Amino acid sequence: MSGALTDEELQDQLEGERDAFEAGVAMCKVKSKVTIQKAVNAALKVLEEAVKAVV
Repeated sequence: MSGALTDEELQDQLEGERDAFEAGVAMCKVKSKVTIQKAVNAALKVLEEAVKAVV
């Protein structure tokens, strides 16, 4: 055995790498949405406090 991958082994490896990459991208998207939601919530809280101060 020379240590070289067969075409099938290479394809399997590439598919595994693609799956891992896609999972990482999905996680980043979720984290981005959470960050955006937190920012929106903070802005709404500031707006709410400003309205309370005026009233």
